[in-house]
Amino acid sequence: MKALTICQPFASLILTGEKRVENRPKNCRYRGTLVVHAGKSKDWLARWRGAMPDHMPFGAAIGTVEVVDCIDVGQHCFVSKADIAKYPQFENGIHVSGPFCIVLANPRPFATPIPYSGMLGLWDFPDELLPDERRR
Repeated sequence: MKALTICQPFASLILTGEKRVENRPKNCRYRGTLVVHAGKSKDWLARWRGAMPDHMPFGAAIGTVEVVDCIDVGQHCFVSKADIAKYPQFENGIHVSGPFCIVLANPRPFATPIPYSGMLGLWDFPDELLPDERRR
């Protein structure tokens, strides 16, 4: 299954449903189920000023989410009225910084994080490590 490594606290915020877009420098053409992998770096935590999830695993696959779209918001984070109507999470602009916003839905955290090394970009997470109900 495809996977994406995301820095904490953002990976955990995605799986709680609080963050419903992921910002990337390039367009994401992938659609479908994606394993959310929490990166092992803690560098982002020093700059983060928002609410922290209670428990944040690092260096592990922590759940799945559906990639439903990727919106080009450009360097000025301009979201069209049509995109706001289609995806209400853009209305308040929280977590929208672009230039491309991957639109996420149906977060499903794993009961137990699965320790694993992440990679840059989209990568393949071994299906045999997924919980039984998540395997293809």
